[in-house]
Amino acid sequence: MNMPAPRSSACHYDEVKVDGELVGVSKWMSYIYNHREMLSLALVDTEYAEPGTEVTLTWGEADGSENKSVERHEKTEIRATVAPAPYKQDRR
Repeated sequence: MNMPAPRSSACHYDEVKVDGELVGVSKWMSYIYNHREMLSLALVDTEYAEPGTEVTLTWGEADGSENKSVERHEKTEIRATVAPAPYKQDRR
């Protein structure tokens, strides 16, 4: 799975947009093997925080990465759907 890893930055974030308008920031993403899904932990404006709301995340660094610890890349927009937190209801 090719994607830029945010571990190179102390304050990394990715843009969260709706119809091109910035509505939040994603602070971390990960592939969750048990669910076979990519998840992204984000802060989103309350009017867009309803579960099921479709948003767009922009992954990657604005300059394509001048940081030598991150390989060169192009920013990528992906579709995402707002989900409730916690993501999984614990049934223990």
